[in-house]
Amino acid sequence: MRKTDKKTDNQLRVTLTDVCETALEEFTGFEWLTHLVNYSNFPKSLKVVCIFDTDDNLARFMAED
Repeated sequence: MRKTDKKTDNQLRVTLTDVCETALEEFTGFEWLTHLVNYSNFPKSLKVVCIFDTDDNLARFMAED
């Protein structure tokens, strides 16, 4: 990983930690999140994966506007 990639990854981690903390408070059943990224194709390759405790809670989240 290049030095610039490490800086970007750190900024991304800090931002996603904030998002996770907010989601824990606001969305029933939200448990955690993680990310996948290919820095040679950033930001287009960024994917954020959110984990919910049940399929029902995930469906409710997906149905919200």
